Amino acid sequence: FPSAATGKTPGMDRTLDLHNPDDMKMDRDLELAFLSMSDVIITVSSLEKDEISQLLPTSKVHTIGHVMYPDKITKTNFRERNGILFLAAFHGGMYYNGDAIWYFLKHIYPLVLRDTPIPLTIAGKGIPDELYTIVKNTASLTDHVTFVESATAIEPLYEKTRLLIAPHLYGAGIQYKVQSLLHVQSLSIIYYTPHS
Repeated sequence: FPSAATGKTPGMDRTLDLHNPDDMKMDRDLELAFLSMSDVIITVSSLEKDEISQLLPTSKVHTIGHVMYPDKITKTNFRERNGILFLAAFHGGMYYNGDAIWYFLKHIYPLVLRDTPIPLTIAGKGIPDELYTIVKNTASLTDHVTFVESATAIEPLYEKTRLLIAPHLYGAGIQYKVQSLLHVQSLSIIYYTPHS
């Protein structure tokens, strides 16, 4: 843990060196080969559509964005709420969410805790045991991090939280959780991509 550090790509029986340009080109070539076999390619952003159309000019590429409903309004006053929320799916191939919160716990959250003991809630489906272990074995995190596995509803989490974080180490596309939360009034969002 994280997957990015080990270089092991889930579902693949080979190991990638994510810092090796040859491996990254091989991965990209494989992805383009699969895309070129498609009758139609669906993207969620015009940026992706433009890039794929440029790389594969004979392909049929369409954009279908995420559907959002702008009727979510938190009932709890912002001043009555507290804490940071990381909401994600970890099951199946969602390994990048585990990597992202691992990075946050290791590199960002300790800096936050230096100034203010702001609680962090990690909520989602299939939270990896490694995350529980990291928190349990890191004294500075133990009192500040809570886990909510497979919440039956996410609105109560929004009602308790001031800030949603959406760390993103790698991947593509529009982050659905960020886009959907732009429609939730009174909830701040921090989205970041670390650069090496």
